[in-house]
Amino acid sequence: MIFYIVLCGQVVGRTVEYSTDFELFTFKPNAIKAGFEVRGSDDFNIGVIEDGKLVRIDWMNEVVDADPTYMAEVSEQIGLEAQP
Repeated sequence: MIFYIVLCGQVVGRTVEYSTDFELFTFKPNAIKAGFEVRGSDDFNIGVIEDGKLVRIDWMNEVVDADPTYMAEVSEQIGLEAQP
């Protein structure tokens, strides 16, 4: 099953550090709506979780990143396992 979470990023030095409240959404539009409510703007990403693992980071309906190494880094930041 696929779930969506709101990822809030903050630039720290030369990297982006992500956080989330781990509210799971089954429909991406609902996650996007929640992101607007949380951030008050479109300054957020959507994490795509499949089988309990972060597989992709989106901005609205565009894929931002799906690199497995980066997914592992973001997963570690938020406390979630990345897809191998």
